[in-house]
Amino acid sequence: MVNYNAFTTASSESMQRYTFDKEKGCVQFVYGGCRPSSNNFETLEECIEACGKPIQPRSLKDKVVQPHRESDKVIQPRPHMNKKDIAKKLVAMHKKENDISLLQKNKDTPSMLKNAKEVHDLRKKEQELLLKAKQMYAKHNKEKTLKLLMEAEALHDLRDKKEGTSKAIEAEKLRAVHKKEKDVLQAREDKKIYSLRKKDGKALRQ
Repeated sequence: MVNYNAFTTASSESMQRYTFDKEKGCVQFVYGGCRPSSNNFETLEECIEACGKPIQPRSLKDKVVQPHRESDKVIQPRPHMNKKDIAKKLVAMHKKENDISLLQKNKDTPSMLKNAKEVHDLRKKEQELLLKAKQMYAKHNKEKTLKLLMEAEALHDLRDKKEGTSKAIEAEKLRAVHKKEKDVLQAREDKKIYSLRKKDGKALRQ
């Protein structure tokens, strides 16, 4: 017996499984991993192979009854359809659903491509502006650096010039001091000699 209601109670681990629906055929659902059901298949092929014959429930807990359903129904294949025909029909139904989904996706593709192109153009312009700003920043820094170097060189020359002038003035002052000291010493020496000569002259006259 195939139960049409797949159990999707959330659990610690969720996985993609397939279940059989009497209107849609084998459909995919998210299995939470709790309270397993016999209408629960790991692959689409397993679901297709199993839907054409009764499936014995694994335990009494596998049987799930919805409140609004009067009773569970059992899928019985038509007399003129065998298991292989049912499998082909279910595969065709599944393919049709995929085709409808693909058509809808293709319908949205132009809009998505247009949006993607706009995003690409904006990103390209942004990169160009950032590169230009970086180049201008580097150029500005280079010019500023050269300007500072020139100012530093000018200050260095001015300092050397001032130091040279100051040293020359100091040297001139020192020479003047030495000359004055020499003149004072010479005057003292001359005075001493004059005094001695004067004394000698007095002594001779006496």
